[in-house]
Amino acid sequence: MKYQVRILKKLYNLIIGAFKDFDNANEYKKIFVREYNISPKIIRNKNESWYFLCDESSNNMNKLLKRTKELENLDEKKIIFGRPWIYFE
Repeated sequence: MKYQVRILKKLYNLIIGAFKDFDNANEYKKIFVREYNISPKIIRNKNESWYFLCDESSNNMNKLLKRTKELENLDEKKIIFGRPWIYFE
């Protein structure tokens, strides 16, 4: 009998906003769509206490670090509070 071995890689999420209220997260998402043509997805943390705006998800940390720099350069209107950050569980 053959067994398949799967190596599970962590999925990292590039976060550009964090909110306690879904409506606030959704409104902020609309601002990104309007101002930068970026459509982040809304995800929840494991404890379901936060709504995160996720620009991109990947198991490649270097890819997300590069995207972080791109977002910082793109954010001329300073819509992102602070800096984008990487979240994983």
